[in-house]
Amino acid sequence: MDNDDQPVLTRPLSTRQLMALDVVASAGYTLFLVAMVSAGAGQTSVAGAVPAWMPYLVVLAIGLPLAARRLWPLPIFVIVFGASLIALGMGVVRDGFVGAGFALYMVAVTEDRSGREPTRLIALASLLGVLALVSAGSPLPVLAEAGQIIVGAVVLGGSWTIGRAVRERRRFAQRSAAQLVERAVAEERLRIARDLHDIVAHGLSLIVVRAATANHVIPSRPNEARAALEVIETTGRDALADMRRMLDVLRGDPQTGDDGDLAPVPTLDQLPALVDRVAMAGVRVDCDLSGAEALSDGVAV
Repeated sequence: MDNDDQPVLTRPLSTRQLMALDVVASAGYTLFLVAMVSAGAGQTSVAGAVPAWMPYLVVLAIGLPLAARRLWPLPIFVIVFGASLIALGMGVVRDGFVGAGFALYMVAVTEDRSGREPTRLIALASLLGVLALVSAGSPLPVLAEAGQIIVGAVVLGGSWTIGRAVRERRRFAQRSAAQLVERAVAEERLRIARDLHDIVAHGLSLIVVRAATANHVIPSRPNEARAALEVIETTGRDALADMRRMLDVLRGDPQTGDDGDLAPVPTLDQLPALVDRVAMAGVRVDCDLSGAEALSDGVAV
């Protein structure tokens, strides 16, 4: 089914569309942080020691780089995480490292560092952090610096764990798809090998029988020997044509759509012709078909 026929909610997004969503999320998050600074939601702990524009510069460094997290995951995370630490130290905003977690997720999904990080231990530590915050009571001490550090550790640990889980799931899906392709290729090779064996074995058997007949009767019955040689010629040509047709299919280029000289799959309608070929070898064959119309296509072939 073509992608245009799929429902909108289940249609996979392209890379450009995902980047556009990142831009929208980055702009919205940056405006939220700027509004927090403008409203004085976070009072700088070093008031008077920094210019008035410095808090705005810090929050811009937290929010704006997130738009390019798919292009440079690790550098963007370093920038956002560093700006978040500066904001925490200055007391500009206390966002719980949400922006850094958003960037770290992409690092966990894209960076190939499997086996170098204790992801399970990170997940366990994040869960313990959540339990610690819950057990602290309500309201949570998010305004306290220690509470912000715990919240940030939980957000970063959860982002890393989710990102690694998504990466492993994608790798498993790719391995499964590759195994299905390999299995299909192996089954197709076996089918082709069986078909080639049937073509060669049947043709050679008939040729050997008729050649022996011709060799035996050529001194006394040259006409019968000539008929046997004609059968040998016809059988050989048919076998070569079948093999050439099959090899043409194998040589077909899937990119150009050239599938070679294709022939329809043999059906039960061609059984009388096969019986006639067998009878050429001097073998008496009786053919009786009944109930063939009720067979499925696969069984009929």
